[in-house]
Amino acid sequence: MHVSKFHRTGRKGDKRKPCLAVSYEPRVYKNSFDCWGISVPYQSMVTVDTEAMYAYFRILKDAKLVPADGVTREQAGIEEASDRIFVAYYSGQTREGGQAEPDRGMTFRFGNQDEAGNYYVETGGKLWLADQAAVDKLFEINPYELILKVVSVAFERNREDAPKIIQRYYAFDGTYASVQVNGTEFFLVSREALASVQEKLRDEERAFGGNS
Repeated sequence: MHVSKFHRTGRKGDKRKPCLAVSYEPRVYKNSFDCWGISVPYQSMVTVDTEAMYAYFRILKDAKLVPADGVTREQAGIEEASDRIFVAYYSGQTREGGQAEPDRGMTFRFGNQDEAGNYYVETGGKLWLADQAAVDKLFEINPYELILKVVSVAFERNREDAPKIIQRYYAFDGTYASVQVNGTEFFLVSREALASVQEKLRDEERAFGGNS
């Protein structure tokens, strides 16, 4: 299941409204990694860390559902106001990533826990049991954890007539980061090399600030 849209309610507040909504929003001027938007709570005004997001989706994908035979909806604690997750996806997709026009959707409603701590889940008109750890991860993640933390480096020139250079690094895939120079994308660099640069910059900052 390759998710194109994802809505999650919160365990607090109005459960009729999503506290996290992610969707694939392709644009001709964007790279594929930058087409994801978090509309709730960030109004699609942040860059999504696609690796973190795909890892989050995999929690749901890999969650094992065991049929909860002989249990009624009432006993399971399932109702319209239950915590829920909605996903929309394109059934014909064969690789991880976004799809502009999903053709299927699934709603997961979460109810009570059984004696072992597993959660009752309703989806596809049937009741299931889901592992407590997986469900807790789905609801405990903070949307902030899905935001790409951009590395920005400013180069101050020693000549007044030389322009200021600002390089920003964005996650591109598992191996590379995309480099933008003064707002224009130019090339890819190794994420491993970028991590090394970040560590050196932190060392310089600690030395400059007198911290060990």
